[in-house]
Amino acid sequence: MTAFDRAFDIVKNDGMITLRMPMSAYNTIMETLAMDMQSSMIEPDIRADLSRAMDQIEELPMVREDLPGGSE
Repeated sequence: MTAFDRAFDIVKNDGMITLRMPMSAYNTIMETLAMDMQSSMIEPDIRADLSRAMDQIEELPMVREDLPGGSE
């Protein structure tokens, strides 16, 4: 399944999900979403949905102990 396909493979269950990604990927995604929320090319109801979704994100930066291999 490609990244494009995964984006539209919407999970119908409520709950939480954890994504692990490089900081550069996170920054690209968050910057893109922030620009989309301000873009007049995106419909207002979609921008509102994006804003509500962004407000629900809890950032949990990884610390060295979270990385494979522990606190070496």
